Amino acid sequence: MRWLFPCLLACVFVTGCQTPTPLDRASVFYDRATFPAKLQQDTGTPDAPILQHGRCELHLATPGATRSTGGIFCTYALTEKTLLVQQWDIANTRYTPLMRVDFAQLASVDLAFFGASKQVKMLEPQRLAGISAIIDGGGRHDGEATERIFQAIKAQGVPTTGDNKILMAPAPNTAPMMIPIIIPRTR
Repeated sequence: MRWLFPCLLACVFVTGCQTPTPLDRASVFYDRATFPAKLQQDTGTPDAPILQHGRCELHLATPGATRSTGGIFCTYALTEKTLLVQQWDIANTRYTPLMRVDFAQLASVDLAFFGASKQVKMLEPQRLAGISAIIDGGGRHDGEATERIFQAIKAQGVPTTGDNKILMAPAPNTAPMMIPIIIPRTR
């Protein structure tokens, strides 16, 4: 009985060590001052003024899904009529287009949230995308910037459905863990 508390405490420490992958600023190159010029140089877009830009995390799924393919670290550029999403090609040190969302093609847009995290969910005929802005330094979601993306899309007349559940990455594959239980002998 005297080993019960230390064993339970050890279990808490072992299970507490499993943490999600951090939103690392090194995953995608981003420099706020030079981003618009670099994006124009690398992709030739956008052809309209950029209203907002930054780092992001993108989740893609098919319509009706609740789980996504997993988070993709990216950058975004919001214009009046489109949202451009790019990934960083580290081998060629340039941005490559990942997704272009024309607001006129959207069936709906919603602002989803889970705790302090916010996500803009955009439904197209064959794709469901969830995007969350990330602070410049990486490490956590930027709820205010995410909400500004939602408001800009909604202002273009895109309807909302009230769906406030974020797209989550699939649950990680976990391996079973053996925890020895020490039972003292009594005589």
